[in-house]
Amino acid sequence: LSVTFKPANVSQYSQVTASVQLRVLKAPTSLSWSNPPAIQVGTALSATQLCAVCNEGIEGRFEYSPPLHSVLPADPQHELRVVFIPCDENYSTAEASVHLTVVQPQRPSLSWSPPADIVFGTELSALQLNAACDDDIEGSFVYNYPLGTILPAGDNIVLLATFTPLDTLLYAVE
Repeated sequence: LSVTFKPANVSQYSQVTASVQLRVLKAPTSLSWSNPPAIQVGTALSATQLCAVCNEGIEGRFEYSPPLHSVLPADPQHELRVVFIPCDENYSTAEASVHLTVVQPQRPSLSWSPPADIVFGTELSALQLNAACDDDIEGSFVYNYPLGTILPAGDNIVLLATFTPLDTLLYAVE
């Protein structure tokens, strides 16, 4: 910056110029990014986890590490990092990090004793469809033949049960 003084009375005063240097710093940027909900092993990182926001609302590029579509191993404290690079060079870059839990779902232990033989015409009941989850995990069973089904006569009719836990993040469907 400079200024020039031009006196009205040039016979007694001379013109003088003064200058100073002024440094204009880039405007700071800040990011908002909350720890995302836990995911299961095998889940690729998506915009659900990689969702930082520039608080100043300026355009720019987000560079995540690990990047989008990465698949992470089980770990309770994965660090996700981001660098925001603004399009406008008058703003500074910003960095942030969050933690993500990646869980390995546990396989519930199921038991199901082979049912006694039944006579044709007998409806399937809780006597036959009585699989149990030994781990005291809340959930529900679905059978390939539901309650009340009358099976045809024959050997080797296979009954199948699928257990779906209420918490499908921590427990696998069996």
